Amino acid sequence: MQERWITVTVLGEAIGFGGAMAVGRGVLGLVGDPGSGPLAELFILGLSATAGLVEGACLGLAQWLVLRRVFPRLPLRHWVIFTAVGAALAWVIGMGAGSHAPNVVPPPAMLVAIIMAAGLVLGALLGAAQALALRRHIAGVGPWILASALGWMVGLLFAFIGVALTPEPGASLFNIAVMLVCGACMAIAPALATGRVLQAFARDLGLGLRY
Repeated sequence: MQERWITVTVLGEAIGFGGAMAVGRGVLGLVGDPGSGPLAELFILGLSATAGLVEGACLGLAQWLVLRRVFPRLPLRHWVIFTAVGAALAWVIGMGAGSHAPNVVPPPAMLVAIIMAAGLVLGALLGAAQALALRRHIAGVGPWILASALGWMVGLLFAFIGVALTPEPGASLFNIAVMLVCGACMAIAPALATGRVLQAFARDLGLGLRY
């Protein structure tokens, strides 16, 4: 089961992150630099929420293909909605914090530490949103939140790598291809971490030998 979980999570995140970045960069390419001020900030946050919904919906749909075997009564809409909302909140908080950060690039080691700290917080947020969908089907969902936080602490680094590799604006084929690859890479650590928890859930439900 864990292999299936890793596969669907990596594919779902690759498509979701690639699609989210295509939407975000495509819109910015059409409207240009939104400038500064409250309206511009509101625009960026709205665009971030939209990108997060796209990413989360793709990830949630892919993951449910495996989750339904462990939790047959978990509705597709619940998992997709909670994952999408969690991802949207993570995008909004992350982009909001980034827009107010000092316009100074820190040393590489400090930058990595900042990104990993952000991944820890945002991963916990996404994990908590997903845990809300799981808690009616199994007790003790705390490990899921922790696994998500630790996984995205590493995974978020690849999102910044993708941005660094695509400095040109717009949704070109090259940019989208890079984001698809980075989306797949960023999902590996979260998939491994949450996959172990899902395996434990399956054993608790007596499904270990079947899946």
